[in-house]
Amino acid sequence: MKVVLLNPPGDELYIRDHYCSLSSKANYYWQPADLTMLSGILSTEHTIEVIDAIVQKIGPDKLIARLRSDKPDVIVSLVGSASRIPDMAFLKRAKEATGARVIITGDFVLEGYESILKESLFIDAVLLDFTSRGILQYLSRGNDSRLASDSLAYRNISGEIIVGEREKKGTYDVPVPRHELFPLKRYRLPYLRKLPFVTTLTSFGCPFHCEFCQAATLGYKYRPASNVIEELKHIKAIGAEEVYFNDSTIEANKENLRQICEGIKRLGLLWSCNARVDTLTYEMLKLMKESGCYFISFGIESGNQKILDLYKKGITITQAEDTIRDCKALGIGTAAYFIIGLPGETTETIEDTIRLAKSLDTDYASFSVASPDFGTPLRDKLIKDRGPAAIGHFDRSKTVIMEDDKLSSRQIASLCKKAVLSFYLRWGFIRKQLKRLNSVQGLVLFIKDSSSIMRKILYVK
Repeated sequence: MKVVLLNPPGDELYIRDHYCSLSSKANYYWQPADLTMLSGILSTEHTIEVIDAIVQKIGPDKLIARLRSDKPDVIVSLVGSASRIPDMAFLKRAKEATGARVIITGDFVLEGYESILKESLFIDAVLLDFTSRGILQYLSRGNDSRLASDSLAYRNISGEIIVGEREKKGTYDVPVPRHELFPLKRYRLPYLRKLPFVTTLTSFGCPFHCEFCQAATLGYKYRPASNVIEELKHIKAIGAEEVYFNDSTIEANKENLRQICEGIKRLGLLWSCNARVDTLTYEMLKLMKESGCYFISFGIESGNQKILDLYKKGITITQAEDTIRDCKALGIGTAAYFIIGLPGETTETIEDTIRLAKSLDTDYASFSVASPDFGTPLRDKLIKDRGPAAIGHFDRSKTVIMEDDKLSSRQIASLCKKAVLSFYLRWGFIRKQLKRLNSVQGLVLFIKDSSSIMRKILYVK
């Protein structure tokens, strides 16, 4: 079959990657890991085409014309809560224009797949795990079957909803992803050293249990190092020299990571990743650095220990300080993620977060308003307290919907803006960025990125 892997168009830089959904806070965008994994799986039996309409700046009308001309048999599309209404509207048009089977994957489908299949008849199937080969089972059988396909829900021709089991633990492997089919030159991150770069995964889900994070609801599986290294050889062969591992936390299986580090070192690739501050020792950081790792992003979330404990983050502020200090000593760049306005927070706890962000002095920091991610205990509690109507569509980059009797939405939005401005308008941050500039092009990008961040933060409400 001819299969189109689609990141649908949008009026903003919507990120729909890895069950996240938000609009990009600046001009940064990376290759969606979901489509990357699927490119390897599907290409073993089908002809695939990748269309990333967001970064390729293909509008809805132009894309419909292209799909009508291409005549795909199957469209596998990302969707996200931040862009749910336009995503579903576009896919309805795509179904009408092509008659293709439409399969979707994304954050909100994990919770509502049965109602989606019953109410949105232009959707044929919902993929519940983009690392599973169950999609091949489904495509080989068609909609006239009553057999379940692993990690996939579909509506058969009799109208029955057939749901396959999803494996939540153990190992998995994927055929080498087809990175060369993605518009790699259009992706970028602020700290990158070499372009083009690629995005991939060494694991799926997360073994930790933070109550606000959807990754914690997915279970945890990892790819054997040999499978990852096979992919890395292909990445090197197509001319990419830098890899972003978008795992929720890359070091959850330390022995597997050690083997991956050895393989990367032999290939001479640069790389960056996400990790936790409580699980990386100095020795592991040193090994990662020696293998080419030069940048790590950490989910620190709050500068108040009571808030961290309340939401089962499992880290201490001291661990955050120690790990960031170790990274600096080894010459590894850092970014920190923070959440503003979790239920139970006060002005004082958020001020603690702002102080910690500045004192850690990471190279970058991301501040998002709290959001009721699908499947999380935080969402369950909010539904119980307010009902499902209170938490429809949300964009954690700009929409506050988690106000309570301690903080209004206006106060949360104001404090989020304060956090961003307090961090990025420091002379210490500006000085570090200016030191990195080595070209006129770099200066132009710095000015554009900075203005984009400032412009977008003004719209948090």
